[in-house]
Amino acid sequence: MKVFLTVHSLAETDEPAFQHIAAPLVEHSLGWPGLRVVPSAEAADSVVTLTPRAAMDAMFPQFAQQRLSVCNMATREVWINEDRWLRNIPDASKLPLPAYRAYVLQHELGHALGFGHVEPDSGRVPVMVQQTLGIGACLPNPFPTPQELRNVT
Repeated sequence: MKVFLTVHSLAETDEPAFQHIAAPLVEHSLGWPGLRVVPSAEAADSVVTLTPRAAMDAMFPQFAQQRLSVCNMATREVWINEDRWLRNIPDASKLPLPAYRAYVLQHELGHALGFGHVEPDSGRVPVMVQQTLGIGACLPNPFPTPQELRNVT
């Protein structure tokens, strides 16, 4: 899947800085296979937009309290919550910031690939668990598990 990385016009983070950090995480060898960053939205299957809180709250009021990132699975559009990207607000993932960024990209792009949420079980948590909200006694994990990767067609 071809992915374009951009930032919302009101974001604090500039586009080159976001792309510099996000592109290697999207294309990481431990991530979903076949993800590739492209230079334009027109060439992309999925557009990932780093989006500030005010814009997220306006577009997705149902997530305003939890301040989550969002994927429209029908259009494959992804909005990454900039407050979470910058760690301006806490989360319950137990991941350090670089790993959290990998997780949020892999999780939302997992939705763009058609995968829904799963529940934590034990051991290393699947990337499709909403780790931002907590993982219980599981081990945090920023990339798809081998079992999740077996489900990719």
